[in-house]
Amino acid sequence: MALSRSNLRRRASLNTILIVLSIITAFLAGLPVVAGILSETFGSGQRSTAFAAAPPGHYAVYTSSHETHDEIRVAPGDDPGDVITVATIERLPGFASRGAVSPDGTQLALVVVEAGTPAQPEASLQLLDLESGERTVIATRVEFRQVPVWDNEGEAVFVTRRAPGEDGQGPGDVSVLRAPVDASGASVVEQYQGIYGAYPVAADPGGRLVTVVIDGSGSTVYREGNEVVDLGPHITRDWDLSPGGDELAFIETNLAEGERYIPRTASLSGDPTVRAQSTSEDVEALGVAWDSGSEPVFGYEASVSATGDSRAFAQSREQGFDIPLSYSTDGSAIAVQHWTGSGFDQPGAASVVIINGQGRVTLDDATRFYGWSER
Repeated sequence: MALSRSNLRRRASLNTILIVLSIITAFLAGLPVVAGILSETFGSGQRSTAFAAAPPGHYAVYTSSHETHDEIRVAPGDDPGDVITVATIERLPGFASRGAVSPDGTQLALVVVEAGTPAQPEASLQLLDLESGERTVIATRVEFRQVPVWDNEGEAVFVTRRAPGEDGQGPGDVSVLRAPVDASGASVVEQYQGIYGAYPVAADPGGRLVTVVIDGSGSTVYREGNEVVDLGPHITRDWDLSPGGDELAFIETNLAEGERYIPRTASLSGDPTVRAQSTSEDVEALGVAWDSGSEPVFGYEASVSATGDSRAFAQSREQGFDIPLSYSTDGSAIAVQHWTGSGFDQPGAASVVIINGQGRVTLDDATRFYGWSER
């Protein structure tokens, strides 16, 4: 059965957080978990995974989610069929973990809903060592619908937390936390009041954290807590920072004349500007990734002709369409979410596919892509 447009948004969100049409209900907050587990470590430290002995290369890191647990797996970009299962993460039924790979490719930061109820989920930020399989909790009471963001040195992870007692059903106060990997304790580095959500995107080459804030006036980009550029009066999603840190690519969810997903980029240096990235404002896209040529590529509907748009990815396939997720560091492979349908209203079934010089390979049972590990 075809998915509705709102279901697609929930399943097709990329290195980002769920955004729904109603701002009021867009973001739910994670509630407190038991504080005593802050420095808890899972595992004896005496074992290693098969990934520890894997040869050099670039590896896709992803999860195969089941009702009550996630299986964390890695697969070579040039041979995605050679899968290694690294760990199994137990969690609350129905809440797949969200994660990001560390800059050195050895650790995975995970937001795990480990307690609570479906109405009141309780999430923590955990580190999974891909080579030993050990897990360590480095922050508690974090928002559960978010993708953690690493600093450039791999020494800390950024996540968000709502003020105590807030249920995420309306405007509230959100803190951005910096959680060191040594579990020495998370600290607040940015605070925003009366907003619907704050979303760390990435650290720029200078180490400055870029965050998108959504409130009643729309979407705004901040860098180290200072406003950089107004993205307009709309909800935005699928944000991705350019390798040079001077541009932000994103999708604008425009409700002015129905519901449209408009691909855009914004300059974060000099004279800030926001511009559409298609030949027509009627062209829609979901997902964005920066290619090795430092150009953003977007995932257009299969039924849309993007002729003349040099930044379109998988503009039109004979069957289905691709939403870009992330290029490997060397640019030799890209992970995409492939949909079998004709467009965002009729997307069909989804799968995670690795595209490389040899062609396309589907990652069997993959439900969420976490990033690339370069060895």
